[in-house]
Amino acid sequence: MKKNFAKLILSLLILAFSPLHAQTNTFCQNNFVPTANANKLICLLPNLGFPPVTTGLDPIGGLDAAIASQASLFPLASPASGIVYTTDPALQITTASNESFGPVMFERGETLHRRKFFLAFTYQNFQFSNMDGINLKSIPAFFPGTSANGGTGYAETSNRIDLKINQFAGYATYGITNRLDVSVAVPILEVKLAAVATCVGGYPAPAPGGRCIVNGMGDTFAYRAQSGTASGIGDIILRGKFSVLQRERVRVAAAVDVRLPTGDKLNFLGTGAAGVRPFVAASLRGHIAPHADLGFQWNGNSNIASAQGPGISGKLPNNLFYVVGADARVAKRLTLSGDYLGQRVFSALREGITTQSTSGFSGIYTYTGSFNTNYATVGGKVNPVGNLLLTANVLFKLDDNGLHNKPAPMVGISYVF
Repeated sequence: MKKNFAKLILSLLILAFSPLHAQTNTFCQNNFVPTANANKLICLLPNLGFPPVTTGLDPIGGLDAAIASQASLFPLASPASGIVYTTDPALQITTASNESFGPVMFERGETLHRRKFFLAFTYQNFQFSNMDGINLKSIPAFFPGTSANGGTGYAETSNRIDLKINQFAGYATYGITNRLDVSVAVPILEVKLAAVATCVGGYPAPAPGGRCIVNGMGDTFAYRAQSGTASGIGDIILRGKFSVLQRERVRVAAAVDVRLPTGDKLNFLGTGAAGVRPFVAASLRGHIAPHADLGFQWNGNSNIASAQGPGISGKLPNNLFYVVGADARVAKRLTLSGDYLGQRVFSALREGITTQSTSGFSGIYTYTGSFNTNYATVGGKVNPVGNLLLTANVLFKLDDNGLHNKPAPMVGISYVF
C-alpha cells in the first residue's frame, strides 16, 4: 500500500513539473470529420499543417489558448471625460474646468458631475508580433508522425501566425451625483487570423520531395495555409466610480469595472468569462496633473483558456496593475499625456522552446507561469470647439513577456452634454 502511494505521489510530481502540451481533442473535429465548431477562429490553429488526429500531442493548440486568454489583458481607452465640471459653493454655478483634459488610456480622481453626459468613440489597431519572445512569424513545432518506411517518427514544421485586431469602441458616462458616475464601454472587434505551416523535415526521414508524413494513412504535406476573419460585439464593460476625496487640488476615486462575456469567444471576440476589476484612481488638479491608478483584475473560467485545447474549461489569468503618469495643458486647447502601466499576471498560459530527444527537433510547448509586463502610452487631446475633444494615442509594449503587440495607435472623439 505504501509503495503504491509513493508511486502515485511521484507520478503527480512528475506531471506538476512537466511542460503542458495541448492534447488534441474532439472540439474542432472528430475522427477526421469537422464539427460544428470547425469554422470558428479558435479551431484555425489546432492541428495546423497536418490532418486532424484524435490522439497525440498538438503543440499549436496550447499557443492558441495562450493567445486567446492573454488577449483580454490589453487595456481599453478610459471612459472618463476630458472636460470636468465644478460647482461654485457660494454661487451654485456649474462651470467647466480650464485645466488639463486628463489622461487618454487611464483614470484620474475626478468624476464627471451631476446630470452631465459624456459620449465617446475610439478606434484602435493591434498587430501581434511574438509570444514570450517567440517570433509569431517563425514558430517551430514537432509532433508524432510516421517515417518514410511507415515506422514511428516525428514531423517538424515551421509555422507563421498573423493576428490583427481592429477595435472600435463606444463609451457613455452619466453623472448621477457630483461624486458618483456610471459608465458603459461597448467594443466592436474585427479579428483577422492567418496561419501557414511549412514542412521542415521528418524523423527518421521525410517522404520523397521533403514532405512530412503525418500518420499511417499516407497523408503528407509540404505547405498548408489557413485564414479567417470574424467581427462583432466584444465583451461589454460596466463601471461605477465614486469620489471618496475632494480637496482643492487632490482628488481620489474608487471604482469597479464588471466585464460581461458578451463577445463570441470562439472567434476571439470575447473572453468567455465574467471579470471584475476594482481599482483606486488619484490625481492632482492643475495645468500639470500627475495621476496614479492601482487595482486588481479577477477573471473567471473560460472554455478557450485551457492548454488541453478549445472546449475544455481553464482559468483566465488574473492580474495586479498599477499606473503612474501625468497630463499637462501645454496650450489653451491642447493637453499632452504620458503613462506607464505595470502588470503582474498570475498563472497564465505561456510558451517555451524544447527539443525532442530522439529526433533533435525543436518545438514550442505550453506551460503555466506568472510574469511581469509593462506598457507605455503617449498621446494628447485637442479641444477644437465647445465641449468637443479629439484624441490620439499610441500604446507601446516594453517587454516580450506574454503576448506582444507592435505599437498600437488609437484615435477618438468625445463630447460632454
